[in-house]
Amino acid sequence: PLDTRAAPVQLSIRAEPLTLRDISPFVSGLNPSTAVNMTTSIEGEWEDLNLELAAEINGRAVVSGSGSVRLQNDRTLVSADVLLDRLLVADLMLDAGPMENVSGRATVTLDGPSLDSVSGSVTFDLQHDVGGPADSSLLFRTVHLQKDFVDGRGDFEMSAGGAMGNITMSGWSRPFDTEMTWNAVGDFHFIYDAIPLMDLTGVLATTRSLQPGTPNNRHAISALIELSEGTIGACSIS
Repeated sequence: PLDTRAAPVQLSIRAEPLTLRDISPFVSGLNPSTAVNMTTSIEGEWEDLNLELAAEINGRAVVSGSGSVRLQNDRTLVSADVLLDRLLVADLMLDAGPMENVSGRATVTLDGPSLDSVSGSVTFDLQHDVGGPADSSLLFRTVHLQKDFVDGRGDFEMSAGGAMGNITMSGWSRPFDTEMTWNAVGDFHFIYDAIPLMDLTGVLATTRSLQPGTPNNRHAISALIELSEGTIGACSIS
């Protein structure tokens, strides 16, 4: 049979320019004056692929990234690094404030004989700013995720916070198994200073686990949200 693993691959996708006016009839609220230039390329061989991507909005570089997938001696190596550099939300949406922007970065480094036994790490960071006093209206201004894999199990820590409160969670998951399982616990504190006034603190937990001995090895999902203390208007929680 023909071995195509060493066959060269070259694919390029371009949108130069894509004006939001062209799609605004189908998506309400878009800024019709915005032009987006996007390029994506995949090059290499089936066993050694490299990916590059970039996007400009109104002539300003906003998204850049690169990645690779390599098959070596029955092992798979995946890496990626994508950067979002101060995307001005008003360039996309008409109802956004003039200073509102989003920045972020995602990285992936995974290595293993198969996905269900992979090791490595995944990180994700996002920052959302409105500018000035309006920042106090954001539920989440920052989001952070760190996930470290060993033999298919990913231990993670996640946090999100803003002027209206914060939430943190930690635990583990096995996302690449035939049936995904997880266990996570966390806590939260939310504040809302409009009417009705709200100040809530509590804990949350969730699991998805295999139920041995059940038909077809069924899985059970559980979720818990427990308020420890707080107020909602004139009501007190304790």
